[in-house]
Amino acid sequence: MMIRDGLGNPRDPAAAELPFPGYDALGPAELQQRVLTVDEDGVYTLLMYERRHGNRAPMIDVLQRRLASLRTWPASPSLSQRRRQRRRLMRRRERH
Repeated sequence: MMIRDGLGNPRDPAAAELPFPGYDALGPAELQQRVLTVDEDGVYTLLMYERRHGNRAPMIDVLQRRLASLRTWPASPSLSQRRRQRRRLMRRRERH
């Protein structure tokens, strides 16, 4: 969720408000894996935090790319949804 002040303006998130603990100790490769489980608002919160605290270009790049992918593509199906889709496809193939 985007963190806002009482007037609805975005505000600077504290480390305790980030989507997962230990963000400051992550490198770009680790962040790229961890951010896959975070929703759009969470990625935006991380991006605001990074810009105001570390302002590390590689981290900002990872976050901006993930944010763009979340805004461009629909949410990916869950594992159980993919399994159901695969089973349906296999049944169709067996019938023909």
